Amino acid sequence: MRWCSVFALLLFALLAILPASLYESVLKRQSGGSAELIIPLLPRFFTGLSLLAAFVAIASWFVGDKLDRALWRLVTQLTRSSRMPDDRRSYVHEAVGWGLVCSVMVLAFDWPAIVWGYFESDDFNLLIDNRTLGFPEVIYATMNDHVYPLGRILIRGFHWTFGTHAVAYNLLAVGTLISLVWSGCLYLRQAGISRLGTLIFACFLVGWTLWGELTSGEYILLMHESLMTAALLVGWATLRFRATHAWRYYVLTSLLVGYACFINISGFWVACAAVVFLTCDIVANSASNPLRQLGQHWRHYLAIGVPMVMAIAFYYHAYHHPDGPRFLSAAGPQRGLMGLTLQWFYTVTTSLISVPLAIPHHLVDFGLLEFAMIASAVVFAAMVLMALPSLPCRSVRFQLVAVLMIMSGVVLMVCLGRPVPGIGHVIPPKYLFMPYTWTCIAIAIAFDGGWQRVPNQWRLLYVKLGLLCLLFAWTSHGVASGLGSRGMPFFETTRGGEIREHQLEFAAMQELRQTIFTPLDKSSESMLRIVDIQGDTLAREFPALRFPWGYEPQLSYMVDVLSDQPTRYQFLYSTDLTFPSPTVSRSLYKSVSPEFIDLIQTSEEANRLYSLPARLIAEARPTNSAEIESETPLLSIVDAVESEQQATGKWIVQSDGRAKIVLRYPEWKSDERSQLQMTIHPPQPTQDAETAALMLSFRSPLFTGETKHFLPAADDSGAVQTIDLLQLPSFSLSEKIEFLSIDLQRSGVYRIEHLSVSAAPSP
Repeated sequence: MRWCSVFALLLFALLAILPASLYESVLKRQSGGSAELIIPLLPRFFTGLSLLAAFVAIASWFVGDKLDRALWRLVTQLTRSSRMPDDRRSYVHEAVGWGLVCSVMVLAFDWPAIVWGYFESDDFNLLIDNRTLGFPEVIYATMNDHVYPLGRILIRGFHWTFGTHAVAYNLLAVGTLISLVWSGCLYLRQAGISRLGTLIFACFLVGWTLWGELTSGEYILLMHESLMTAALLVGWATLRFRATHAWRYYVLTSLLVGYACFINISGFWVACAAVVFLTCDIVANSASNPLRQLGQHWRHYLAIGVPMVMAIAFYYHAYHHPDGPRFLSAAGPQRGLMGLTLQWFYTVTTSLISVPLAIPHHLVDFGLLEFAMIASAVVFAAMVLMALPSLPCRSVRFQLVAVLMIMSGVVLMVCLGRPVPGIGHVIPPKYLFMPYTWTCIAIAIAFDGGWQRVPNQWRLLYVKLGLLCLLFAWTSHGVASGLGSRGMPFFETTRGGEIREHQLEFAAMQELRQTIFTPLDKSSESMLRIVDIQGDTLAREFPALRFPWGYEPQLSYMVDVLSDQPTRYQFLYSTDLTFPSPTVSRSLYKSVSPEFIDLIQTSEEANRLYSLPARLIAEARPTNSAEIESETPLLSIVDAVESEQQATGKWIVQSDGRAKIVLRYPEWKSDERSQLQMTIHPPQPTQDAETAALMLSFRSPLFTGETKHFLPAADDSGAVQTIDLLQLPSFSLSEKIEFLSIDLQRSGVYRIEHLSVSAAPSP
């Protein structure tokens, strides 16, 4: 051990002094998006490992013998008993002890999630359905082709009890993770795994930094971890029935299967896992014909089948309802047998790779993903095959077989429900945590098999190697979490990244709440009609409100968290928006509540929020003289280097980036004249709205800031672009418009063929 630590010190020191350019030339492959961020950090990472190796080397040389003796005494205690105690009192004491150990471990990693976790993504969708749908309609509501009957009932109960106080839901999410780890420990101990192997399972499982997505927000209302908890408890209950023959474990199994099947339609895998656990246990303990033994346990199979059949009947009714969802409607096209096999293999190996490496898909930028997939599969298979014959009894060997079968089945379910072509894509933690948990279970069982196989004089070294692997995994996941907490791209789904994201999201939410909803909640007790804000507009002002996978929710989507009285608000907009669709009104200034207009007039911050820069959408069509506005606007060119109006009425304007076109109409009302018609050819056409050559602003008595909005790029065909200015809430909220200005932001010559603002066409 002493010389190994010295060798590690020299190796890490050498790697730390190598220049980043050398790492880049050797490692960078593919597009290198994440490699460009990770490679410069490698010297500092190896410097940290060098310091750690130096500490270990010094400790091993000076106090190594004492540490070895202390470690051996601890290991001897942890491996003394391979099963839970038989007497009830001792059994309860050990179970409670494991519960305390799991609680301390999870809270040590996830206590920030209790403080800073917040609603995100699908959580808002669930809150909207809970507010707008009655009973029993709510239990048939779908989201991403999933029906959550029991989940909807629980959410209604939690919301009635806790409202939208995030801390209560965070406690629930972290508590669910504690129960998952605890149930895994109970299962392993009941299966005959030593306390040391069980502790290794808990350490690998809790140290996984991708739990952050499930414990700190984004899915805190969906309780994904509870399905895994139910599956592990089903395995424990099956083994407990074998030990006690108590009928209460029939009842417990039936309740757990029913909970899993009704909490979410994807929970049927728990019922399948219950069948696998029971069948493997019966076969493992059969002294004669296993088929006859299976028939003798019909009551146990009945306990699994009854809730399963009830759930199938409910979902058949739900998915065949006239207005109901369609099964797997969000799955997309299947990839065929080869595509399914590849995705299955990629998902399984990603869970294996994520034991030592937090974000496995980054390996694609280093050209190492395929190698890592094959290597992880070979190592895992070798570990299982070497440990299987050495496990202490036939029952434990069949439990390992059951775990591997369930792991394979869960991954197959994910691949069928969410088919994705190829490899290298990000697997969301809400899917990856299931195979990862079973991987940790398999590692714990295999560790005990290795302990039995290794000669007694080598067992201390065997434990040290296991602890070294655990230390490497914790270091890797800890570094990834630290990078995420610093805002490093590609590490957002780690614990640190999720906490940082939710801190920023909470700050943005509080600003919206204090600016809009707190004053309005105090201003009136009646129904309030206010204007929605588009999601992309909000996301540019508050990047923290750009949720995972690029989703940008509009203001009304988050009202359940922003207001203490969300049912009092009716949202309006001048055009159709996505879910939840606001009421369409083409004259917002006539439709909104007076209290809302007062807020816009008196609050500078509210005024600014409703005049945020937006991307305008144009409709291009061939020129039709009958549709073009006949009334000529009062048009003036300001700050141009040179401008000339030709005999045809077209303008040639040379701009140095400061020129403007100003349009005025007498008695201009927003709902009477809102269709901007233009044909403007900029010097350098572009399709990138962020670097648009044309920007639009206007002034009205209500909005005087003249916010610049992005105009779309010119159409090369010369067609007239028609832009509905009512897309802008600030325009539609303004009864009178003083003038409209178009900034020519690029240096060069602009050719203006037509420019006017007309009335909207009749529907």
